[in-house]
Amino acid sequence: MNKKLLALLFAVPGFGLAQTTYKVMGFAPSLDQVAVESKDVTGHDVALAITRNGGWYADAKAQEVGVAQDNTPQFRIVKTGTAGIYKLYSVKNNKFVAYTAAGSGPNKTKFVEDENDPQTNWKIVQNIGANGAANNFDIFPGSVSSPNGGTPAWNAFGGASANARIGFWRADDGGSCWSIEVVAQELKFFSSYDANNESYFMTIRGRYVHKDGNNFAADNKLEFGDDNYRFQLVGTSDNFRIYNAATGQPIGTQVGAGLKQGDNEDDNRYRVDKESYFSAQSYGGRVYVKEKRGENIYLNFREPYLSTWHHPAAWTSHDEGSQILFTTEDGILAEAAKKLENEVKTQYSEDKFGDGLGLYPKQAYEGINGENGVLNLLKIAQDPSAKIQDKKDAFQYAKYFLELLSLNRPKNGDLLYIAATRDNKVKYFTSTLHADADKGFETYGSLGGHLTTKAQKGSDAVFYYKEEGGKVTLVSVATGGQVAWAQRDALNYPTVLQSAEKGAEFKLTARDGAYAFESENRFLASDANLDYVLAYSQFSRFAGLRLERVGTTLPVHIGDGGTASFWSPVEYTVPEGVTAYSVKIVNNKARLTKITTNVPKNTAVFLFGTPSSDVNLTVVPNGQTPALQDNILQGGATATTLDGIAFMLKKNGTGLVKVNGAVPAFKAYFTASESQVRELLDRGLTGVVSVATEAEDAPIYDLSGRRVQQTTKGGVYVTNGKKFIAK
Repeated sequence: MNKKLLALLFAVPGFGLAQTTYKVMGFAPSLDQVAVESKDVTGHDVALAITRNGGWYADAKAQEVGVAQDNTPQFRIVKTGTAGIYKLYSVKNNKFVAYTAAGSGPNKTKFVEDENDPQTNWKIVQNIGANGAANNFDIFPGSVSSPNGGTPAWNAFGGASANARIGFWRADDGGSCWSIEVVAQELKFFSSYDANNESYFMTIRGRYVHKDGNNFAADNKLEFGDDNYRFQLVGTSDNFRIYNAATGQPIGTQVGAGLKQGDNEDDNRYRVDKESYFSAQSYGGRVYVKEKRGENIYLNFREPYLSTWHHPAAWTSHDEGSQILFTTEDGILAEAAKKLENEVKTQYSEDKFGDGLGLYPKQAYEGINGENGVLNLLKIAQDPSAKIQDKKDAFQYAKYFLELLSLNRPKNGDLLYIAATRDNKVKYFTSTLHADADKGFETYGSLGGHLTTKAQKGSDAVFYYKEEGGKVTLVSVATGGQVAWAQRDALNYPTVLQSAEKGAEFKLTARDGAYAFESENRFLASDANLDYVLAYSQFSRFAGLRLERVGTTLPVHIGDGGTASFWSPVEYTVPEGVTAYSVKIVNNKARLTKITTNVPKNTAVFLFGTPSSDVNLTVVPNGQTPALQDNILQGGATATTLDGIAFMLKKNGTGLVKVNGAVPAFKAYFTASESQVRELLDRGLTGVVSVATEAEDAPIYDLSGRRVQQTTKGGVYVTNGKKFIAK
């Protein structure tokens, strides 16, 4: 290439090479992964770092091993064929490290050329002192067989200084603990800012730093291509500035006193209109950035902004808020893809797909695991050989599919159980009304009971799911009222309406493998450790709920009077000990008629059974039993406001009551004249003769045996050999 062409190429913005690079040191994945078969195997060289004093490394001097602030990988760990025994080969002077004597003291190393010298054997084990960690090691003379905390091991005699030399001291001493490090990354520093130069994302505490107004914040909302999140390093590792790609300007702090360690430079925010100069240190694959204008002024992230922490512990204690991961777009993409891949493997295993609620659609399984599925797309996004645009497209397609993937939704008309979960515990949403049990539904118009939770499923835990145009309403089958928001103690709580008013309209979504009901910027929420349902202003694990279809067992409560009023959207049969009745007009009187077939869907009935008990009806899926003829009982899945008078069962099932206005959902009611209903009101439901057993009216007698045509309220009479009190 001629000089003129070369000059033209380097004149193109961003074409020039980095001025300098900086090796970011990280922990070796494991000792075995960096140990090589012979001294001639390259590509696995390591640096040996003193863990007590970050930034100081074992350094090959002319005659022995000392320490220096040089993180260049200088050593090759060579296997010997004996477990735990290795040789240390210096790539700086091409000799093996040997020990002069195994006892405690300074200056215990030398260099030899003969690798068969037994004193070139070193026993390297996990640190057995107070600094034990996965990446911390003790280095003993090879003659040591069973080391303990008091056994002499490699130690930086003289401390972290250029004059220190490697000797032997107790293994449990902080200066005897070493980490094996490799080059994790090479950061590029440019001589000047150019938008086309390589830039980095800065991650602190697992969050991405970005421009936020005039300041810099950090969050998990990284968007590829957003310049607010990209930064460029200009200068050298010992004297550089950090430029933000959105502004094309360096970041910095307001210059304060901060020229001495004691001066307060804590929480001095980094801003877009200031300029600071930095130096870099690395440890454990992370970079620590220190301002040049004073002692121990470190860049640090504490909520909510990027600012300074003026303390040496930012480095010496490796404070999390000062650990910066600089990652290229390619690297950040691979990191995000790997993280998402692990999440997908955990959340979308084969047993999570099926037809039921709480599962993902069967056909979506192929979209996760197929040839062109999510997992293969995420592999492409991590492939170093793939083009960056192909990797970005693969990652975005995978995310898009997962955003579309949702749990199976309930169907309009489903009967559901709604549950909160925690630590394998389950609590089901339940509802009861607070109204006086002696009164009927004529008291409608006030709020009903707040939603509670119970560990067992029962009749009070069944809800009807209605969805129209994406808007969902929930109706309590036990009470017949819709779920709504109500205020109590200045807070909004879910409640059950005791009226025909319309309740809350929810948006149902699926998040993190659970369902969420959201309405008016609030979520239905609870926890398996709570006994009530509440409202949350934002989504959290408390708002992630479990839904179950009722299935073939539908519980219904029989009241204190031994009767229940019920309308069902599904066909069912009644269990032994329970009888279902319709109501017909016979001889101008309302009479009960026993139902001897399956109870058809969309049918209102009276149920007779053991007082104060839950009974289990058996649902008949896709039942086709014809509708009952002449049944005047009505009902529905939503509360209704009537124009005139109607009759229905009291809540406790002790008899009929006249209502004017609202009637609840899932309850049976009928309209008739008072003369047609008089006998039911006077004699009670159990005193009425079935049309199936008697064709004409049974006569009524007073206690003297005289037949009467009309009863008086409170009077005692006899019919069919049974006494009753007229009401």
